[in-house]
Amino acid sequence: MIDYADTFLDKADGLKYRMYAQLSKPESNNVTVADLSKQLGIGYQAAYNIFQELLDDLMGLTEMTRGLLRKEVLRAAPLPVSLDDYKAHLVQRSLLLSLIDYALNDPHPTHTQFCTDHFISRSTLLRCVRPFNQLGERFGVHLQTGRMQFFGQELNIRYYLYTIYWWAYHGTKWPFATVDQEQIANEAYRLAVVPQVPIARSQSLFFLAVAHIRLGKGQHLETSALLVGIHKRAQMHGHRSVARLPALEISAYRYFQVGALRFDSPWRQPEELRVERELLGDPALVRVAERLGKVMCDQRPLPEELAVNCLRLVFGFALFQGEYPMATVLKANRVPDDPQLCTALTAVLDTLPEDAAYTGLLQAKAALVAQLLPLAAPYRPKPLPAVPVTLRIDPSLGGYHQLLDLCQGLPRLVRLVDHDAKLIIATSHEARQAQVAHEAPYVLEWYPEAMQLVQYRDQLMATILQAHSDPRGHTKKTDTSE
Repeated sequence: MIDYADTFLDKADGLKYRMYAQLSKPESNNVTVADLSKQLGIGYQAAYNIFQELLDDLMGLTEMTRGLLRKEVLRAAPLPVSLDDYKAHLVQRSLLLSLIDYALNDPHPTHTQFCTDHFISRSTLLRCVRPFNQLGERFGVHLQTGRMQFFGQELNIRYYLYTIYWWAYHGTKWPFATVDQEQIANEAYRLAVVPQVPIARSQSLFFLAVAHIRLGKGQHLETSALLVGIHKRAQMHGHRSVARLPALEISAYRYFQVGALRFDSPWRQPEELRVERELLGDPALVRVAERLGKVMCDQRPLPEELAVNCLRLVFGFALFQGEYPMATVLKANRVPDDPQLCTALTAVLDTLPEDAAYTGLLQAKAALVAQLLPLAAPYRPKPLPAVPVTLRIDPSLGGYHQLLDLCQGLPRLVRLVDHDAKLIIATSHEARQAQVAHEAPYVLEWYPEAMQLVQYRDQLMATILQAHSDPRGHTKKTDTSE
């Protein structure tokens, strides 16, 4: 899920949240304020001041003394208050969240009343809402403070608001004062299409609460061929509703249940995946997902989890007409770059016709590919590590710096080291010594101005590539000198 800390917490509370989040990590046991300073990349005095303010907050949330709290927090095993509970405490002071809550829940919200209630000016209100609208641009959603209304596609608005409330409270409390939680829970039970683990049930209640509030203010979902399709397929496969809600509302909630990425297939019943495939089974989007899946993985048939997650993403981008705030968001920068796969996925999307069914996929190709890449990572060949290379050459010799520049310009292939090399590039005498001593699997002789020769450059690259693709370590020595 998107981390909204920078959007909804002011600078001081944001720093306290970052510090407490750092303390919640398993490796943060028995730390000092100096350690926290280094981990957060801030000065010691700033870290000390933040830590003192953090203790002030925790004293208000517990009955522990300051001295005991200090010891427990730095020991962090366990923390005296959970990270979710502390975050829920901090967001109570968020002016922006108060604004969102007011605009969502009040039957007749006005900017004048909000400014009066919070003792702020109109200019402060405009500054307050700016981060929400800047982030919302990605999803086509914004809050217009003049009329105190949310604008955008209704389903996008609901998802955006849901992810904000879930991030803020994470099930630690029920933040919807105008909605009866027990009534929503009964409705969720009647509309369930797949078994839900406790956290998924809690998420469902939050989403349904937002939907009820919006529906109660006359904000209906726009007609969507994909939601209509979910309704028809649900009826076809016997998923009938007993809830008194419009068909589009029921379909939107059913989509919510099956649309989020999941990585728990080994622990689920095959019947559950079948139901999800049925509800998301728009024929045109199924074909696109299958084509993308075949590019992402060579296994046939495709692994079930990859196939369903790929369909979830394709269906989501089509339904929301582009990027959307998901309950699960993968970060592509956490996996190795794969330009070849990126190009191949983009090429599949480029072949789609200019048709309304594919508008969301075509308008947000880069965002969709960024989400598909990490899905493919477990099924792609593992990238081989760079070759550790040692240069045993006098830097004053002619052509040395051309060799050095080439090695430094190939970070995915070459890693320069002083010892334990897989490839040694050396002048004649040094190369012979390395060969006799079996110091490395690959040894390549070098001579002044060798880089001027095309034949030598070809030989050098061939040797690097051979060493890179060779899975052996230092067990067998290979003479590549000529």
